[in-house]
Amino acid sequence: MRLSGARDVAEFAIKSDLALNGFIEQLFHQIVKQQIMAYGPEVMDGLRHSFVESGYNIQKLVVQIATLAAVQDSEKNVIARKKT
Repeated sequence: MRLSGARDVAEFAIKSDLALNGFIEQLFHQIVKQQIMAYGPEVMDGLRHSFVESGYNIQKLVVQIATLAAVQDSEKNVIARKKT
C-alpha cells in the first residue's frame, strides 16, 4: 500500500477499525489525560459509533469527549461527598 499524502492517510484511517480506534484513543488521552478504558469498555464503542455517524466530525468528537469526562468527574465528586 502506498500513501502519498494526507488524503490517502485519511481514507486509509476511515477504512481501518484499528486506525479509527487508535485515533479516538489518542485524542481521548490527549484531552482527558487518562486512558479511555478508565471510563469503561462501552465508552470506546459509543464514541466510535457517534464519530462515524457524525461523518467523522472531529470537533463533535472533542466536545463529546470533554463532556463525558466532565460528567464522569462530577459524578465521582458527588459520590465522594456522600461518603464523608
